[in-house]
Amino acid sequence: MTLLIGALILDYILHPHPLTAEDLASPVPWGILAVVFVAFVPLHELLHLIWHPGWGLSDRSRVVVWLARLRVGVYYEGDLSRSRWLAMRAAPFLLLSLAPAFTLLGAPGLSLEAESALSPLMILNALGSGGDALAVLLVLRQVPASGRLRFRDGRARWSPS
Repeated sequence: MTLLIGALILDYILHPHPLTAEDLASPVPWGILAVVFVAFVPLHELLHLIWHPGWGLSDRSRVVVWLARLRVGVYYEGDLSRSRWLAMRAAPFLLLSLAPAFTLLGAPGLSLEAESALSPLMILNALGSGGDALAVLLVLRQVPASGRLRFRDGRARWSPS
């Protein structure tokens, strides 16, 4: 997250975008911001889900809504290769945080609406990806490259192959 924000600040320093009177008079696109805030969690979880076998449509994939803790997630009951599991965990960060950051850096002429959608999406998702990043680090450290992760009855284990 720090690197993303640092890159955007560096881009602004190297390529200043002075505000014009038109920029200051532009209304804040509250509707776009509201859509981003409401949609980013389901979109984040959908990006996890589509990496499950069968694009997340198998009877082993589950969408979990835990109202008591205000949590939403996805779960797969079965075996996944380490590489597939890593791709599944990293996909939301790569597609909802890094891709928008590179878009903002590479396309300085984006509309106010596009910037207003991409910026909060990138930041919210990066913050929401913290648990994914920790899980990825643990699996990279503990599970061999040829290993498989096994999920049964809400518990996770791994085996060498």
